[in-house]
Amino acid sequence: MKPTARVVHHIPGRARLNIQARRGDSAFFDKVADALSAEAGVNSAHVNPGTGSVLVEYSTRLDEVLRAADDLFDLLPAPAFPENAKAVGQMMPPAMLIAGVFFGAVGVVQTVRGDILMPALTAYWYAWNALRMGSSAAAARPDRSAQAT
Repeated sequence: MKPTARVVHHIPGRARLNIQARRGDSAFFDKVADALSAEAGVNSAHVNPGTGSVLVEYSTRLDEVLRAADDLFDLLPAPAFPENAKAVGQMMPPAMLIAGVFFGAVGVVQTVRGDILMPALTAYWYAWNALRMGSSAAAARPDRSAQAT
């Protein structure tokens, strides 16, 4: 019976698989590394038998890469992203705005107290970075008013 593998992390060009049933089995993970490394489009395949994980770096489609190891494990589908969850980019601008205003206020308080050198400058630095990150994330978001029409 083949063990099951799950894609636990994936970005284009890189995926991490977890095969818990064979954790600690160095011979099995060597076979997986050899099978994946021999596949066209695979840049590297790193295995860690102790954790039961396989890291694959590739330049083609992931499903094509994983076909090379079909005889070694069954691939379970990755958990679906909840439909009602907000993307990080949609949540970040308000949080960054709040953080920027907060650290700006801390900087003002520290300036009034006379603690200008380190604490006030640090607070201003955090405020500037938070506002900069929030404005760049807001600029990257699509305009929802244009989509509503």
